[in-house]
Amino acid sequence: MSFQFFQDNQDIFSDLLDTNFLITQVGNEACVDGFVALKIDYTSPKYLPNEVFEIAIPSMPADSAYLLTCAGYPFKYTTATQLETASFLAEASTFPAEIKDNYTFKSNFILIRNQHINDYKDNYQDTSNFWGGFYHTPQQFDSYKINSSKIIEANSGLSLPTQEHTKALYRANADSSAIGRYLGLFHLLELSFDYDLVQEITQIQHDLKGIGKLFASYNHSEFERLFKLTKKYWKDEPSLAKALGNFFTSSAFDKEIDDLLHGYEKDGFPWNIKHSPDKLKAFILQSRTSFDKVNFDKNKVTWSLEYLQKAATYIIYRFRCAIAHASIGEYIINLDDEEMVAEKAEPLLREANQSRV
Repeated sequence: MSFQFFQDNQDIFSDLLDTNFLITQVGNEACVDGFVALKIDYTSPKYLPNEVFEIAIPSMPADSAYLLTCAGYPFKYTTATQLETASFLAEASTFPAEIKDNYTFKSNFILIRNQHINDYKDNYQDTSNFWGGFYHTPQQFDSYKINSSKIIEANSGLSLPTQEHTKALYRANADSSAIGRYLGLFHLLELSFDYDLVQEITQIQHDLKGIGKLFASYNHSEFERLFKLTKKYWKDEPSLAKALGNFFTSSAFDKEIDDLLHGYEKDGFPWNIKHSPDKLKAFILQSRTSFDKVNFDKNKVTWSLEYLQKAATYIIYRFRCAIAHASIGEYIINLDDEEMVAEKAEPLLREANQSRV
């Protein structure tokens, strides 16, 4: 299509393009000095913009394929390279009204030597997301953003104990996705456990038996280490109840949360109801309507600080596993779950971290 558009508007393009370029037809596309441009619909943010990256393709000689990260940058018209010009012609037919006046690229492009275009399409295009981190088909990778209906709650008296904690928190907050932030915040909790272990070893100094016991506790499962941290620091029952109440409150994610927490026969949930469908159903219903001591006492369901601490630990750990493990033995969180992680899981994990610092 780009070549037909070029032919139909040669009088216009003759003033816009470097006339030294040889522009020919390959299929329906315009080929500029031997290069054909293929649009990219999504490019990983790992690439710097406004750059040209050579692609080494095993079945092609060097100088056969390039990635042009031109999206958002202006076309240089008569001073543009052949790669930029081929990309411009590939895009120009879609935006004909803009081609004369400070045209800005809308997409990034792959540039392939015309004799290798079929090889690329047949053997590499469909897997470019795997080896290159870019897609030739439309993708929706917008990270979930909270809106102004959310009140940002500040807390006083917080202090990160080491520079490593500060760096870990920065890493978490720098991630644009809720899923990435969650893993970063979980790593902050892990770092806190390591820090506590070092502090305890420092205090007992030369007591080898005591150090041995500490190392034995360190070798416990991740869930047990996390529970130990929660019991040590998150002792404020009202804040625990509020955080868990916010998590359990009915939402658009009820089905997914039920599956994640109860669908994979995992141990650790304090209310031992996984083998009693009726009790599980009743617990879920009452938790969504009113997660408080009065309601639990009324329904003769155990309510204690330790149960709340273990519930928070279980939820935090289950989400961590669902994000980190792509396993059939776990609920697998993907990009469709961004909003659930941002609205439900991340706030609880942030509360857990804040109780530590």
